[in-house]
Amino acid sequence: MAEGVEALGQSPGCRGGTAAATTAVPATGKRSHHRRHGPTLRALCASAGSREVKRRHSGAHLGEEQSAGEDGIPGSAVPDFDIFPEYLRVGPWSPAAVLFIACFALWLLGSAAAALESLQAIAPGEGADQAGKRALQLGLAGYCGGVNVFVGRKMGWWPFLSYTMVAYVLLMLRLASSALGALQLAEALRFPVLAMAWVTTTVWWLVLVPLLSAFMPGGKGARQRFLRFNCSFFLVNVHLLNLPLAMYDHRSTWRPLVFWDLWASFVFALIYLLLYLFVLDANGMHFYIILSPRPWWCFLVYAAIIGIYIVIFLAFG
Repeated sequence: MAEGVEALGQSPGCRGGTAAATTAVPATGKRSHHRRHGPTLRALCASAGSREVKRRHSGAHLGEEQSAGEDGIPGSAVPDFDIFPEYLRVGPWSPAAVLFIACFALWLLGSAAAALESLQAIAPGEGADQAGKRALQLGLAGYCGGVNVFVGRKMGWWPFLSYTMVAYVLLMLRLASSALGALQLAEALRFPVLAMAWVTTTVWWLVLVPLLSAFMPGGKGARQRFLRFNCSFFLVNVHLLNLPLAMYDHRSTWRPLVFWDLWASFVFALIYLLLYLFVLDANGMHFYIILSPRPWWCFLVYAAIIGIYIVIFLAFG
């Protein structure tokens, strides 16, 4: 996601940044004793002889096309995942992460009955059956669908593994289901869509952009590329315009939020966290380094995210 410049092929060996790699690998193919990668990365890092193994830059996983920097060296608007401290990228999970996730999952299971009961009592939002609103929602759903098609055709499926694109796809589904009269599905998705839009926009601009900029190598040129990347059609839509769309959708068919809304948003958050930790992080795709399960303080990050969801629930319910 963030714009940083790291020349490809400048660092020796295969670093834990991405699932597909571009760096020269020593002929021995030996791994450093303190670096542990998943089977995919081990296979990529293996080398028979002195041939080079090409490594995909980190931005490619987020929809960025690689371009040459001012000095002619291939550069990326997205900093390589390897720039983050190794203790956040490599190593065993902290017991705090395992305990927190397990307890949270058990709480969700224990409260499922109450959540489903509150779902049954939900009535459609105000004006949800008005033809004018449905027509507008259908148009907005079509626009979001167009953005998704643009992303898929131009950038491939990698961006859809990000929290950002999961949130954007759910926003499209919420708008489409409202427009087509599938109101039960629309109401079930109401708050998860709203919460994910707020988390996407605020965490990106207030946390991840400053964090990625701070670690970004390449100086002024790198930061300029980062700014241009953030002003692209893709990111403006999924990191900025997504929030007013979600807010309009909620306010135009407003209803009081109930326990189901908060519970469902927690379920989506937990599912994505597990996807991130077991698939993306495990294969070196550290989209969200703050979610690393390795430091002892990871439970504070997870608790803070839950707190953000609760604040959004209280603010807009």
